[in-house]
Amino acid sequence: MSRRLATGAAFVMLGCSFGTGGGGGYADAGGAAGQSGAPGSGGAGAMGGDSGAAGATDSGVGATGGVGATGGVGATGGVGGFGGAGGTVGCVNPSDCGDPASVVCDPTTKLCTAPQCTASSPCSSGMTCVAQAKDSTVGVCYPKCVPGGASCGAGATCTPSVNGVQGYCWPSGTGLEGQSCAYKAITTDCVTGLLCIADPSAAVCRKTCTFWSAYPGCPAGQSCSYRGVCLAAAGDPAA
Repeated sequence: MSRRLATGAAFVMLGCSFGTGGGGGYADAGGAAGQSGAPGSGGAGAMGGDSGAAGATDSGVGATGGVGATGGVGATGGVGGFGGAGGTVGCVNPSDCGDPASVVCDPTTKLCTAPQCTASSPCSSGMTCVAQAKDSTVGVCYPKCVPGGASCGAGATCTPSVNGVQGYCWPSGTGLEGQSCAYKAITTDCVTGLLCIADPSAAVCRKTCTFWSAYPGCPAGQSCSYRGVCLAAAGDPAA
């Protein structure tokens, strides 16, 4: 605690007065004149009173500061969403990615990825959802097409659906008509206009056709099957 001492300082001059003593008596006849008395000393002037020292004033103690308010607790951040499966694993079929019920093989990137669609979550306009594995409930979005009508772009073949009325564009391969092939989710394994079909014991590349058309487009000796490909007519196993 700090302290300041304020002291008053008044100085009073001492007063001085001098009185004169009485004169001696006159000489009587025949007598000697009396001597003058010695001058009397003046009384000392009164001493002035000392000025009182001013009392020291203690400075007051400052008030104690109030306690700061406690800050609120920060909100907990949300849990990040799960990323799609795969993304770096190459594939030709969904089985290369693990469980076909939860992972698919993207025919465009040829990489394993999370399902792109389901029956309740369809593809965007111009695309259709195709299951890549038997009894699978998830699929991949392929471009739509119409067998015998709106065709696919270069490098893809319009593959009819079960009803033969609509289809999807399946990337083409290199196999020629009649050559053996293997089913792949990323390609037909056959050149454009052909599809890989098991008939009857081996898979071969077959020409596509339009099942519901009066002119399906198959050569002589072949007929258009409901699968949208030209197959040998009965009695011609070599066709």
